[in-house]
Amino acid sequence: MKSEFAERRILLTLLDFGNLLIVLLNFTLIFLTSKFGVLNILLYATSVLMFALTRHSIAEGLLFAMFYPFSTILLVRTKEAEIEDYFSVPIPEQKDVKFEDSIINSLPIKALLVVGSVNEKKLIAKNLAKFVIHGIRIEENMKYLETLLRDPHLDVVLYASQAMEDIENYFEEKIARLRNTRSSEFCLSLYYYLRTGIPKGLLRQRLEEILLNNLKNSCPKTWQYYEMMFYLTKDEEYLLSGYKKFGHLWMLRRYILEKIRKREYESVRELIRTCRELSEKDLRKFLSEND
Repeated sequence: MKSEFAERRILLTLLDFGNLLIVLLNFTLIFLTSKFGVLNILLYATSVLMFALTRHSIAEGLLFAMFYPFSTILLVRTKEAEIEDYFSVPIPEQKDVKFEDSIINSLPIKALLVVGSVNEKKLIAKNLAKFVIHGIRIEENMKYLETLLRDPHLDVVLYASQAMEDIENYFEEKIARLRNTRSSEFCLSLYYYLRTGIPKGLLRQRLEEILLNNLKNSCPKTWQYYEMMFYLTKDEEYLLSGYKKFGHLWMLRRYILEKIRKREYESVRELIRTCRELSEKDLRKFLSEND
């Protein structure tokens, strides 16, 4: 009789210990995920059932089932409060926040695309069109305009659409006006227009052919010539030639990156050996700009 009682006590102790492990596992999952999901519900039900079986008391089981969720809810709320406190930043009321054009231009555009007001985003759309027309970070600014086209506010979408239309009209009119000049300005206009990604399909192919023919036949070999030839042909040797002729270090850096991308490491080693022959002044400038 005593041995059966001892075995029963051991069994109950093991069940209580197992139940404790289930509770701790449930708390750990809640703490890590900050939510009460399906797995947590299953663990909760298992724990309540085991508690009721070991105590042989429905009343104690009900009490356990009632107080268990309160502890988990408290844990979730505490975790959420810690996260909110960690990331909390005092934000003034929107009516008190007013930006001038100069301030808008100095703020990160990526941030304003997310948290900016409708008026701020409309101003961004205008400025992005100006940047693209002047050849400033064309691909990046076009992506920003595409983001504004998906904005939930209709006014912002209209301004972004108008900016896209302004960019397209500007380049088409300028290219048409300069088509007979075959000048470097004509080549640059074609180049910037192609980089916007607006021309598609056969039109894009035709414009690339026109630009390539003009670069080979009539456009002067300025540093932009080597940049445009690399864009059209994907031949990084144009970058190296442009660097040797004009000394623009960004061309050398881009050339090295292209060689690394193609895994032509021996060419990179040879170039580095050549770079050692640069004067001390040029080498120091190259390293400082490459930091």
